[in-house]
Formats: sequence, C-alpha cells, structure tokens
Amino acid sequence: MGADGPILVVSPNWLGDVLMALPAVQAAAAAARAAGRRLDVLTRPAFVPVWRMALPGDSETIPSAKTDPVLPLARQLRARGYAEAIVIPHSFRTARAPFLARIPRRIGLPGHLFRDWMLTDIRRPPPAVGRDRPTHQAWEILDLFRIVPPDGKIPAPRLAVPEAARAAILSRIADAPRPWIALVPGAARGPAKQWPTDHWQTLLQSIHRETPGTALLLGTPGESPLCAEVASAAPDPSRIRDLSGKTTLEEMAAALSLADAACCNDSGGMHLAAAVGTPLVAFFGITDPDTTGPLGSAPIRILQHSSRRTRDIPRKSPEAEAALRAITPQEALSALLPLLPSNPKETP
Repeated sequence: MGADGPILVVSPNWLGDVLMALPAVQAAAAAARAAGRRLDVLTRPAFVPVWRMALPGDSETIPSAKTDPVLPLARQLRARGYAEAIVIPHSFRTARAPFLARIPRRIGLPGHLFRDWMLTDIRRPPPAVGRDRPTHQAWEILDLFRIVPPDGKIPAPRLAVPEAARAAILSRIADAPRPWIALVPGAARGPAKQWPTDHWQTLLQSIHRETPGTALLLGTPGESPLCAEVASAAPDPSRIRDLSGKTTLEEMAAALSLADAACCNDSGGMHLAAAVGTPLVAFFGITDPDTTGPLGSAPIRILQHSSRRTRDIPRKSPEAEAALRAITPQEALSALLPLLPSNPKETP
C-alpha cells in the first residue's frame, strides 16, 4: 500500500466473495490504522452491513448500486482524496469509478482486457508455496494486498454481530428447545448449488427424531417458499422457527452465531455461518471447496461426491445436481450430530 492518504477498497459483488475477502481487507485495515490512515470500502448497498460488522469504526462504507450513474460517484470519491484504490473484482464496471475519480494508484488483479488499462498496477498472483490451501480464492486477495500471514495460513474472518440484532433474534427463539440448528436450504446461484428439497425435509425429520432441538430456517425473502416447503415436513411444528425473509443481514448473522450448528448449501449463507464461528456442515456439488470453501475458526464438515471440481458452474448443471443428490440425508445427519454440544449452551 502507498505511504499516505486514505485507501479505497472496491468490494466484491457476491456475499460469499465478500466474506472470502475479509481476511485480506481486515489485515489491510489494521495496517492502515497503525499507519494513521483510513481504509474505506465501496460496496453494493446490500453488503454495507457486512462491512460494518467487519471493519473498525473509523472505516467508512460507501454504498453504490450497479445502476447508479458513475460520474457522480467518481466526483464523490475524488472529493474524499483517496491516495489509492484496490479493486478486488475483475470486472470493467468496478474499475471505472476509481479511474474517473483520478485516484493516483489503482491496483487490481488481471481482469477483463478493456478494464486493465484503467489500473496503474496489475498484480499477478505469485506461485503458491508452503500454504495450507494454496488454491483458495482468499489467497488471491491476500496477494493483491501483498499481505503475508506470519503463520502461512489464511486468517479466519471476523464479524462483530450487533447486540441489537442478537436481541431481536433471541426475542423470537428464546423459548425454543436447544440445541438450535440453523438450516439454510437456499442458494443464490440456483439448482447447481442447492441440495434437493426432499433431502432437506428428510434431514429435518431426522433432526427432530435424533435430537430434542429446534431447526432455525434462514434465507432471503425469495427463499421463503423453499423454507416453508422444508418446514412443512416437520414432525413437530413447535420445534421450527422459520425466520426466512424476516431478518436483516445483521439478524441473519446473529441467528447463525446463536445456533449450535448449521447445515448449508455452498452459498453466501454458508460463508456467513463460518465467519461468525458456527460449526458447519456444507453441501458441495461440483464446485471446489479448496478454492471457495468456507473460512472460519469453528469445525467445518464438507460433504461432496464428485471427482470433478471446478471454480465456475452455470446456474443449471445436471452434473452438479446429480452430485448434490448423491449426498444422502443420513450422511448429513452423521456429520451434523458430532458438531452438537453434549450439553447445549444456555440461552444467552
């Protein structure tokens, strides 16, 4: 990073990518603060809450929607006097505003051909040597920021969940029997990353049969019908709390942080559960967990039945859907049960 002046970070555009960028951005923010500098983040409005939970109070989040005109944004950035901008995404659009704002140093990884000329410094990832997960996307971002973790491992992301969000969730679930098990059956990427609905229903039935606990169903408003379909299979409706579509992002993070364990698709919800330190079972089709797997300090169990692993898949992929269906509810239950505490924690 440069010697002086505030720093602008251009955020990724998907929740999972944001959370995988946190180890680098949080380390960069700490280094900037130690040098008397400020690090701000330009982000989609939906992810402002994540960055506020992730960064210290002196950092600012600047919301900008994809449809916002670029020239007023560029003028706003120029007025803030940034010395450098670090552009995490690879797209043309995300490099435009720092370029038009004439930020002196504009740094990014190699991206689209017609975007790279807007950068002053294109940083190509060095060969991975002696790393615990050398292909993981988080290493690319650490390399972009030129951050070398002292122990050679990816630092776990950290989120400070607001107490108000925790209180809001507790008001809705405090009377529910423990353990609390979060189920996140949706995936923004669609069927290629979504464990089958009937598997979720069978897992829910097994949870009610094998534990005294309560399932917390979480998801976006668009995922509420799916969560309702999963909940409809519950043998004991009193041990269900369907919070899907009824939480802010901070409240979803709070619900995951309060849960004793979680089961998730390969999704933003999975990365959020890992980031708040919840033990986790994650279902992968043909995406590569070594590249985009969850990062966190709590135990994580990855379930996958595919010899082919790729970084990018279409929204609909028969191969991915078949690989996900091959993960049985019994496997999921067997992975989940050891993560649950023998004596569930008391309600905070």
